[in-house]
Amino acid sequence: MTQYLGWAAILFLCSALACAQATPTPARPDAEQIAKQFGPAFHPAPKYAVLTADLIALGTEDAVVVATADNALADQTAYHYKVVDPFGSYFGWGDPKDTAPFANNAEPRFCLLIVENWRAPQRKFVIVNLPFAKLSISRAPVKKRPVAALAAEEVSGARALVYWDGRKWKWKQEFE
Repeated sequence: MTQYLGWAAILFLCSALACAQATPTPARPDAEQIAKQFGPAFHPAPKYAVLTADLIALGTEDAVVVATADNALADQTAYHYKVVDPFGSYFGWGDPKDTAPFANNAEPRFCLLIVENWRAPQRKFVIVNLPFAKLSISRAPVKKRPVAALAAEEVSGARALVYWDGRKWKWKQEFE
């Protein structure tokens, strides 16, 4: 009799735990949900998948959404994001107010929406003028330790890394 009570108790606990579990958090954020955090000027590019990785090195998963924008600077204050241009900064002219209107030889003009800790959003960034045809997660050496980075591959095959150095976003050409 006690054996049956033991099994009944185990089955009851298992079923109670199964019912008590909340709906699981999705593995990746929905691109449209993230775009809503940046305002109506941004439209997610369905051709590109949402990328997730610990890009800012805080132990949380950050999200990257490729989007198009009519004017990336328009709602910067209202939606609390920062527009950056690491590609232009590398070449000495990285003020997004000046460089955001520049064409990057690709129509439509893509930008990257980055949300730090996408499950509980904190800081948000928009990277403009980054030339790429393919985008993936990679590693970049920063101060002799590898950190997560975005690998941007151009149509010509040239690759560059975009990474957070602890203070700002940087662009670095990757040579083979």
